[in-house]
Order: sequence, then structure tokens, then C-alpha cells
Amino acid sequence: NMYMAPEVIELLEGVVEMYVADFKFGSDACAKSLAGIERYVEVVRRNLLHASTTAPLIIRHLQMPGHFDCCLRPVVDWLAVHLPDASFSLMTSYVPAWRTVHDDGPMGGCLSIEEQQRGVDYVTASGLRRCG
Repeated sequence: NMYMAPEVIELLEGVVEMYVADFKFGSDACAKSLAGIERYVEVVRRNLLHASTTAPLIIRHLQMPGHFDCCLRPVVDWLAVHLPDASFSLMTSYVPAWRTVHDDGPMGGCLSIEEQQRGVDYVTASGLRRCG
């Protein structure tokens, strides 16, 4: 999780040999509605850029149903421009849990095979270095 104060990431300098970072949301609206977090995208981008100067990165993104255009696409597009040498892991194993179990919307179900393939195809076309 890269949603932290700048002071925290500065304290980690010289201690962390590699970051495995989750970039969960590509939009602040989704971060706010799903996790109650403000300024998510700005904070995570800032911290990823800083972390990339101190250690190698593996950046993970959990593809969520119904969140291709708002979350997956912006995450991949930004990483392809700003951190193209980072390793990227697209996780397509979303399973509804906790509050989403009874959600009648897209978050209440698993990713379809078509959504999974669309995500994989998009990441592959971006040129990001995939891992996992």
C-alpha cells in the first residue's frame, strides 16, 4: 500500500530493498466510494515516484469488475509513461467479500473471462513489464 505520508516513505529509505506496492484505484472517486480515502491517486503517484528512486518496484493492481475505464486504464496508462521500468502484476482474482458480498452492482460478482482478457490485453499493449 503506497497510501502514506511522505515522512513514512522517507523513513523507509535504505531499509527497503524492494517495494511490492498496490496501486488499487485509478480514480479518486472510486477510492472515496469504495475505501473512504481522499486524494488517493495523487498520494500514491507521489510515493511510487519517490520509492522508484530508492529501490526496485513491483506494482500490483487488482482488476475489479466494472472498473476498467475508471481504475485499470488510468493506472496502466500512468505507469507506462512515468514508471515503465517497474514490474507490473495484474491480479484478476477479485472475489466479493465483506460489504460487497450483497452488492447488486458489479462489485458483487467476480470478473468475467471477457473482463479478465480485456485487462490482460490492455496491459500487454501498454508495454509494461509484467510479472506474476
